Amino acid sequence: MKTPPRFWAIVLAVTVSILTSASSLQAGIVTFDFESTPATFISPPDSSRPGALTSLGLSSSGLTISISRTNSTHFDIVDNNGNQAGKSASFGNRSLDPFFSPGPNTGFIVNFSSALSAFQLSFGDYGQDAETLTLNAYSGLNGTGTVQSFVLASNDDSCGGGACTWTTTALSFFGTAQSVDFGSNSGQALYTGIGVTPVPLPASGLLMLFGSAGLGLFRSRRRAA
Repeated sequence: MKTPPRFWAIVLAVTVSILTSASSLQAGIVTFDFESTPATFISPPDSSRPGALTSLGLSSSGLTISISRTNSTHFDIVDNNGNQAGKSASFGNRSLDPFFSPGPNTGFIVNFSSALSAFQLSFGDYGQDAETLTLNAYSGLNGTGTVQSFVLASNDDSCGGGACTWTTTALSFFGTAQSVDFGSNSGQALYTGIGVTPVPLPASGLLMLFGSAGLGLFRSRRRAA
């Protein structure tokens, strides 16, 4: 029994649709915030961090990230709904919180399910000291492989009276990155959001390949008929 040409035309159309959808998911900036993540510490009224988390996984637009501490210690998601002085609404209420174990060399590391070409991070603090952020990108998972890029970003929140500065810093890579680590000089910054730019899937080349193969198959089936 011969397969009708219409069948192969449908197969080709479905393949093109899948590849186009995959490419669109990988295009542009994918954002992650913590607004829908259950808070493990609410300030106020809570007074002490429980250190409830050792890792956190988040997914958005087909990309998954895994967050942990660089020194394998615990951390929290804080809800500062009652303490928003100097923090605009765009930064949200919830933040990645290192205060269960603050201090130098107690930052975070983030692994990504696919390679990235750029990364951005929103951060700040409610204290009265300036924070200097160090952010590194690596070609491999867990901070391994080649260092693709790094950046130092200062957030001067020597503010007094609560008028502190919250900021976003961006990092573009020399190549592609599979993991990023970051932390501040005091280890006491709060991180409110992550934005990443995945490396686009090579959909154009795949579309040409499948299109040529499908067209050739379609023509051969017509001759056989």
